[in-house]
Amino acid sequence: MILKYGKLSHPPKPELAHDFVTVETARARTERAILDTPAYPNTYSGRGIVIPGGGAKYFPGAYVLIRMLRQFGCELPIQLWYIGEKEVSAKMRALVAPYGVECVDAEQVNEIENFRILKGWPLKAYAIFHSPFKDVLLLDADNVPTCDPTWLFDSVQFERRGAIFWPDIERTSNCAPSYTPRIWEMLGIKLPEGLPEFESAQVMIDKEKCWRALYLCKWFNEHSDFFYQWVYGDKETFNLAWRKTHTPFAMPTRPIHGIPYTLCQHDFSGTRLFQHRNSAKWRLGRNKVIPDFWYESDCVNYLRELDVLWDGTIGAVHKWRPNSQTDPQVRRVASELMLLTWIYRLVGGSERVMRFEPDGTIDQGQGLYERVWDVQYECGNFVLYISSEVAQTCRLVLAGGVWRGDWEIESRPTVNLLPR
Repeated sequence: MILKYGKLSHPPKPELAHDFVTVETARARTERAILDTPAYPNTYSGRGIVIPGGGAKYFPGAYVLIRMLRQFGCELPIQLWYIGEKEVSAKMRALVAPYGVECVDAEQVNEIENFRILKGWPLKAYAIFHSPFKDVLLLDADNVPTCDPTWLFDSVQFERRGAIFWPDIERTSNCAPSYTPRIWEMLGIKLPEGLPEFESAQVMIDKEKCWRALYLCKWFNEHSDFFYQWVYGDKETFNLAWRKTHTPFAMPTRPIHGIPYTLCQHDFSGTRLFQHRNSAKWRLGRNKVIPDFWYESDCVNYLRELDVLWDGTIGAVHKWRPNSQTDPQVRRVASELMLLTWIYRLVGGSERVMRFEPDGTIDQGQGLYERVWDVQYECGNFVLYISSEVAQTCRLVLAGGVWRGDWEIESRPTVNLLPR
């Protein structure tokens, strides 16, 4: 099933594909999931931070977040969660190890539980649930705190309620432009009219106090092929789970303060606490300068540090690195490639607009198999390599102003890259 919202565009595991939820069964299945909640296992302990941050797109942000947490003096254990070697390599794990970060491959954890869908947003609830910590602060990889957040665990609000969520811009309403109101009715939950939706770039949970709600939230995400049709990703699954199980939570009253490309969240006194760069994720090379983004220069310095240590790829793929390319002809061709907008056409299939960035990444027009690029001069031809995060996708040769070649994976279609 291809979802209308969210990041998932693949079916669940074949052996679990039959375990689907429908409009007709959603309420009964949800209430059965609550009844089937196992007893709290008492195997969790301590406090910790969980960061879902795998893949070349999110790892720079995770690295910045980790370095900023340690800069502020945070001594909490940190886990970086990812899905398979295709997302985090041994090199990447070694880069964060000096900062007390344990890297956790969710695919290995999932060999025991056999979670139905474990891609994209569902990883967040899964990582919270399976982390060893009793008290968990989840932070998205594109989030930057403004101080050491450890004190939140000792806040009156967390001690009393056992969960802290932060408000989103949108509010629950029967007139909302999304599908959200229908799911409340479908699950038999009274819609809290006019209250903020949840923004899940930061989530704080005491598992013991919130066990039933957390288990239900995990179950919602395990069946994201249904629920993500009615809510935008994971964020409202927390809201639905806490409301359905009547589990208390706390939420700061100050709404989001928006600055360019960023959602700023606050503590209970109204002071800025988190900065979620949801529309300008950190990347190697040039980043957007955002007015009033606190500690931006520190973040940029950590990105420069990472740029020296890591080439931005996972596995043996080509990536354009201008400082390492001395051939003036290759530099000229690469410059022309970056100046123009291109049409990336799979002959007999789809096409899309594509732009090539100076840091070796593909921004506009990127896909699962088109993340990074490189130009080389080989056997009298200029060759453009386009790769995913883990493997080479196609090798295109320049002729008459057009790059031509074939995919090297799957159905091997012919590729034409034409100036727009």
